Amino acid sequence: MTTDDADSNELAAELGKLPWALLLVTAILTYAAAADAFVLSRLWLWYAMPAGLPVLTWKPFVGIVLGFLIMKRVKHGAEPKDERSLTTKVMHFVGYFLVPWIALSVGWVLR
Repeated sequence: MTTDDADSNELAAELGKLPWALLLVTAILTYAAAADAFVLSRLWLWYAMPAGLPVLTWKPFVGIVLGFLIMKRVKHGAEPKDERSLTTKVMHFVGYFLVPWIALSVGWVLR
């Protein structure tokens, strides 16, 4: 087997993982949008509606969250190399899932 054959086999193996990676990313973003929208709708119910603002369910907040997600992800220029430690990266990843629920808890306590 030549080097070119080995390279093409390695590329095929990596491309075979692509659908699963896209599925995982889609699932994480769907969870994040739904969780953020739910938490925002609860906070809206507790704080904005008593001030006389109109009722909003979680569905409009899904669009708002996704809109902000798109704007947040837009990058200009080359990104610097991520020099964070593995522990810091894991903490940020876990925090990505916990932040909405922490915000909901604080909002519930303060209402």
